[in-house]
Amino acid sequence: KTGLNPREHIVMGRALRPLRSKGIFIVGSGLSYHNLQLFNRYAAKPSEEFDTWLNHTVTQFCGEERDTRLENWEKAPSARIAHPREEHLIPLMTVVGYGRNTRFEFPFWLSRSLLFTKERTRQTKPRLAALVGPEAFISSSRA
Repeated sequence: KTGLNPREHIVMGRALRPLRSKGIFIVGSGLSYHNLQLFNRYAAKPSEEFDTWLNHTVTQFCGEERDTRLENWEKAPSARIAHPREEHLIPLMTVVGYGRNTRFEFPFWLSRSLLFTKERTRQTKPRLAALVGPEAFISSSRA
């Protein structure tokens, strides 16, 4: 899919759901903070605000309610600061569509991979790959 419409990617994930019965996992890799213009210590607050909203949305809601919240992600706290463009957030939409009624586990998405702290402003934590499989949601990060 080439567009950035969240609903289209959620629907695409739903279309892939029959693959679950074959034991196929879908991987959605991206970041919940991707603003290279604000890639410094000032990124901490908007990154944390958006990450908190995103984790709450993905772990506390499922089905149509979660889909609607994600479709309207731009209304979330610091959304457009965290994502001036959404191409690094859109993979989440496909994974959510694939795991339609799955209640995902925390941590789902790792914006803190780009969350800057006072102590370490140049180091980042590993990226998070989100996988949805036949029975469960798995989140893992590489060391």
